[in-house]
Amino acid sequence: MNARHLRFFELVLVLSIVFLPSLIKSLSFIFTGYISDYAHLGYLDYVLYLN
Repeated sequence: MNARHLRFFELVLVLSIVFLPSLIKSLSFIFTGYISDYAHLGYLDYVLYLN
């Protein structure tokens, strides 16, 4: 893997980590139509919520 591909991979990785909670909450609203307060949940709770 050359340096350009590595930088792109790292950028995608960081952006996915940053936006994952918002993406999960948005997808949950789209598919269920239910808005709930996830402010008290941590990142692991978002992942466990999907199961």
